[in-house]
Amino acid sequence: MGDWMKPLAVLLLASIVIQHSLAFQFDPSAIWKGIKKTLLGPHGNEYFENSMKDAILPTLVGTVVSSTPATHPAEFLVAIEDDHTAEVQLRLEEPLGKPLPSGTKVSFEGVPYQFTKEPFMVNFNVENMNFRTEDPRKSEQPVTKKSK
Repeated sequence: MGDWMKPLAVLLLASIVIQHSLAFQFDPSAIWKGIKKTLLGPHGNEYFENSMKDAILPTLVGTVVSSTPATHPAEFLVAIEDDHTAEVQLRLEEPLGKPLPSGTKVSFEGVPYQFTKEPFMVNFNVENMNFRTEDPRKSEQPVTKKSK
């Protein structure tokens, strides 16, 4: 595909996401299920390369399965369809100032840069993410990259 077609593919992806969002009343898990089904289909690699790679996806929600390094994590394996099967890897530009335990609920917007079918994994660059701790007094805490 020529470079001039990449913007058209991004517009197509945006159109599909909008349609899915409206159809599922902005349900992030339903959007993810549609994306995952397409990626696992016979043309999943082409779909990723031509429509998802380097495009900003809508907000997704999941559960942290693990994070590295342990004390100041910058990479997170996140489950979306359940609470224990990692499907995405999030990579923050700047590490967090504290650990983020497994089981923490997160929401994020990111740019996918890599995809593998087996084992299934979509890798995202993210600038920030929100997470919920178990303490109700600390509801949603945005995590953003540090100013330089």
